[in-house]
Amino acid sequence: MFEAPSSQQATVPLQVMPHAPSRPVLTSAQRVAKTRAWIDGLSFGAEAADGERLVPVGFPPDKKMRLHDYVLMRQMPNFHFHLVAAYALLRSAGVQLGKGDYLGAIPMV
Repeated sequence: MFEAPSSQQATVPLQVMPHAPSRPVLTSAQRVAKTRAWIDGLSFGAEAADGERLVPVGFPPDKKMRLHDYVLMRQMPNFHFHLVAAYALLRSAGVQLGKGDYLGAIPMV
């Protein structure tokens, strides 16, 4: 294993990051229940299929994106990033996961 020379082991002061507004901490079960309730409330009618509709982004504040761009350029990459990060963390912790666990069931005809 690589060890840096003692002259390079300088102490770096910890930077305090500004905290987000205080929110209640949810358990995993509460998060799942909240997400399921949100999904159940979605509308998949013609208005939801309108890719030109503008949706609020959240950050930066007061900005909007076309729904199509929001899903393809922001939410899908964000979802896959977190999926891969969780997969990697579980694998590094010794959980026996393979490619099939990552891909899920593949429908064959």
